[in-house]
Amino acid sequence: MKQKLLLTLWCLFLLSSITAQKKRNCYTMDNFEYRKIKNPSIKDKLDELEKFTQKKLLEIKEKDQKIERDIIKIPVVVHIIYSNDDENISMKQIQSQIDVLNEDFRRLNSDKTEQWLQAADSGIEFYLAQVDPNGNLTNGVTRKFSSRTSWGTADAMKLSSQGGVDAWNTSEYFNMWVCNIGGGILGYAQFPGGEAATDGVVMGHQYFGSSDKGTDFYLSAPFDKGRTTTHEVGHFLNLRHIWGDGGCGVDDFVEDTPESDGSNFGCATTHESCGSLDMVQNFMDYSDDACMNLFTIGQKNRMRAVLEEGGVRNELALSDKTTNLSCSASIPSGLSASNITYDEATISWEQVTNASYEIRYRPVGANDWFLITASQIPTIIKDLTGLTEYEVQVKSICPSESSDYSPTITFITTETPPMYCESAGTNVSDEHIQIVQIGTINNTSETNTGYSDYTDISTNLEKGIEHTITVTPEWSDTVFKEGWGVFIDYNQDYDFDDEGEVVYVKEPSSEVPFTGTFVIPDNALSGATRMRVVLKFNSTPDACGIFSYG
Repeated sequence: MKQKLLLTLWCLFLLSSITAQKKRNCYTMDNFEYRKIKNPSIKDKLDELEKFTQKKLLEIKEKDQKIERDIIKIPVVVHIIYSNDDENISMKQIQSQIDVLNEDFRRLNSDKTEQWLQAADSGIEFYLAQVDPNGNLTNGVTRKFSSRTSWGTADAMKLSSQGGVDAWNTSEYFNMWVCNIGGGILGYAQFPGGEAATDGVVMGHQYFGSSDKGTDFYLSAPFDKGRTTTHEVGHFLNLRHIWGDGGCGVDDFVEDTPESDGSNFGCATTHESCGSLDMVQNFMDYSDDACMNLFTIGQKNRMRAVLEEGGVRNELALSDKTTNLSCSASIPSGLSASNITYDEATISWEQVTNASYEIRYRPVGANDWFLITASQIPTIIKDLTGLTEYEVQVKSICPSESSDYSPTITFITTETPPMYCESAGTNVSDEHIQIVQIGTINNTSETNTGYSDYTDISTNLEKGIEHTITVTPEWSDTVFKEGWGVFIDYNQDYDFDDEGEVVYVKEPSSEVPFTGTFVIPDNALSGATRMRVVLKFNSTPDACGIFSYG
């Protein structure tokens, strides 16, 4: 939440049209300043990270000959989240991006020049993981269909609880999410030291891959050469923007990059500032993809510092997700569906040795397939529609090949029962409801997911007399002002909209515990009755709604 994102280096590339030229801009430092206001301790944490980095840079400088011989190979998993066929980018386009990363980070790119003598091979390589977290073989790509067309910058794409895809173990895999972020944003990265569950980089489909390496790719010029991802991976490995996000005299913590008074756009190769020629070809500037071509020796050492022993990303550098296992991608047989409800079904099939799988399903007669990647048999498909006939197919995936899809099976979901409206916080790492006390209920929350269901707990309350409810929040660090509310469905009609069902609300406060009183009306129905308790950062909550913090 407010703190969860504090160690995130947000690089939000925005496209705009100025004098008929596409330009990009990054909100990294704007976001950083905002987060410092919310959590002043973030500066201390980043200062500690920088102290370690500078110490490591000195060690690297002393052992430069040894470091040059060590090639660090990083396993990558790419999570494709798409809402249409264009966004479900091909394996060839994905591989083109991995190829660009290896060329750029090893200084093997064909567009390199000798203009800047400090240009360097970083000795860092990337490959699509061949083994998934369950030990099955994989091509290093997951795919998921979503009707959501814009994901924003609050990391929803990284969390299955918010419709996205959970990260594979971020100490063993470099996670890349490819989705439509929205708002013209190209991508952003998380800086070393942030929360593990959201660690990685995010890119838009149209900026992931290179038009130099194939045709029919879903890309958008002038950011169609794969350099957005190169730039974001630089941030992931602790690089700042080359101009230091300030004017002359502001440091990017790299000795051999010239000072600059700001970002450069297009390909302004003759632009001078701060008394020297700007290095507009550097991957950490804002030039067009075709203009970028180098990292420097200083940037190489800074990136390797976080990957070497003691660095924040050393486990990732040591991770080996290659395999010698054999895998033949044959068509899975024995496909079946069971445990069918209104919104999910369990899908089973016969195992293909060492393979992982793709399942696709859709309502019969629909054009678009929903698609998920699976490594376990059986797998549950979710978010189905009640009383709908679905068709399902599955195929096997090996590192170098995939099978055709299996023959189709169909099943029909059950009727959807009445449902209460949604209510949840999307960022929950800073505060949550710890304890609720009312009647004989004295419940301590065991989870912190933005919404918890404790309808298996009950108490008997008498009509016409006053009852007291006490709510105790818990904060992970900074104590914030929280508003809270209690809502009871007295007439049991699956909403909290009727008169008197807003039982108690309190304006934002940091005084704890929160205590309120209420009287159950005589006309309330007897029997099992739903109560909802909502905590919301710095605002009085409603019974329904998805909000950022709480």
